[in-house]
Amino acid sequence: MSQEDKLLPPPIIDSLGTDTLEQAPDYDAEMRIFDEFGFFYTINALKLSPQIALGDIKGVNLFYEKGNIGKKFSINFGLSYFDGVLQYGSKMATINGEGTIVTDSSTILIAAPRHFKFELHPRFYFFENFGVFIGPSIGIRANDIFNKTIPIAGISSGLAFKWKGLLLDNSIGIFYDEIGYGVEDFDVSMRVNINIGFYWYRKGAEVADFE
Repeated sequence: MSQEDKLLPPPIIDSLGTDTLEQAPDYDAEMRIFDEFGFFYTINALKLSPQIALGDIKGVNLFYEKGNIGKKFSINFGLSYFDGVLQYGSKMATINGEGTIVTDSSTILIAAPRHFKFELHPRFYFFENFGVFIGPSIGIRANDIFNKTIPIAGISSGLAFKWKGLLLDNSIGIFYDEIGYGVEDFDVSMRVNINIGFYWYRKGAEVADFE
């Protein structure tokens, strides 16, 4: 027997670049997926949330989020319906030295027409096993009061939780569009979304396939 026959075989280097002989015993397949591919890589999801305006539910948001766009990326597709709002002033106000606007029961304070909205939200997830994300948003609103398409642009961030097939997705963002009109309307607005839905592993991406 030669000296070379007595040597141990070289350690196997896995796709993570780690020595499997030194790998921690509690390093399971799901943690391997998180470390190598990120929070949303293996799954897709459907989510739903209401649209609330002036204290009432005025519409609904439906989202489909697709993983496997990149190791840390996903794309969130959004389709929304909004029933419209219209709020008038309730009482007279006088003009003072600071130029206060006169409002009465015929003055439109806040208004937005009934419309549909389609948006794309690319997301980058910072951590492997914790759903913190940030990303830009682009989209369009159709059928506004002037019968034209309104572009939308913004940025949002949030936190997603996965648990036994259920997904809770919370986000807050700043957006620019020109859908509203009235005395108190602003082109730049803040939007909060609280979505709930379910997720499933995309084909070929079950945990067992990574063991």
